[in-house]
Amino acid sequence: MDELISVIIPVYNVRNYLGECLTSVMGQTYPWLEIILVDDGSTDGSGEICEEYARQDGRVKVIHQENAGLSAARNAGLDIAAGKYFVFVDSDDLVHVKMIEYLYCALAFHQGDVSICSHLKFKESGEIQNIQEDCLGDSLNKGEGQEIPVQVYTGKECISMFYSQLCVDMVVVWNKLFSRDFFGSVRFPLGRKYEDEFVNYKILYPMKKCIYLPCPLYYYRARENSITQERFNLGALDRLDALAERKDYFRKLGEGELCALAARKYAAVIADAMSQITKFYPEEKELLRRLNREFRQLYWEELVCGRYIKKADKIKYGLFIINRHLYWFLKKIYMEMGKGSEKWI
Repeated sequence: MDELISVIIPVYNVRNYLGECLTSVMGQTYPWLEIILVDDGSTDGSGEICEEYARQDGRVKVIHQENAGLSAARNAGLDIAAGKYFVFVDSDDLVHVKMIEYLYCALAFHQGDVSICSHLKFKESGEIQNIQEDCLGDSLNKGEGQEIPVQVYTGKECISMFYSQLCVDMVVVWNKLFSRDFFGSVRFPLGRKYEDEFVNYKILYPMKKCIYLPCPLYYYRARENSITQERFNLGALDRLDALAERKDYFRKLGEGELCALAARKYAAVIADAMSQITKFYPEEKELLRRLNREFRQLYWEELVCGRYIKKADKIKYGLFIINRHLYWFLKKIYMEMGKGSEKWI
């Protein structure tokens, strides 16, 4: 257990949470860490807090840059990272004291390409509930033949789970230990929201062995003013571009099933976006017309004739073309029945 792991933490105006985050990272039971803090032009004193922690711990490196967004900050960390493995942590979140140790041991024991843990969401104003102090018990690999209980998937199987109840665990980057070999020239897209959805499938696709620990070791803080918690805004349409790119990526590779899954998700997100725009931005008539055209083109090119598209999905998305208000109404009823959005897609 002596491989260097680079922990990349973008920092922007999080002075109320940063200390708690850094304490959880610096206190990891896996000691061979390079902790890269990228201060993305903070104006609330977060940059000074970064420097303070760097003085306390020689493993901490600080980069200061003008504000350019989360993707740029992560890319800056990747560009200087020296570790054999990468971990991403958001600066308002927390990690279990043994998260990196567990992820590393699972990866090493199974000779995997990436290891993934589950996560736990907690509210900004509340405490983390149901933390398991040692959720894997005594199963940590501390000797010959003793292994962490895990689930093993291929990269393609992980991508297929982007559309399941494990969607969040699979699609984000912040609950994973990546081998740097799979990043190569892959970088996060500048100035875009949903940046994980633009890149994670490209990293996972060539992987032969992905190790999943069904245990919440990463603690995600649901902030009221965060990008993913705020009321729908037009910047959320970046996700459509990410899904369109994913669909085209797998079509070019001849991966029919993964292309079909991406096309179905793309259709569902267009439909949801049109619902939100109708509600919050009714004046955006041209945008609604453009999205309607995109949906129709997607339907006729990918869904109607798609070999891997179920008949029920063809009918469901055909209904959206005929009467999108009825489609929205039926989905609302479906969700109120507690079925879950991942089953609607």
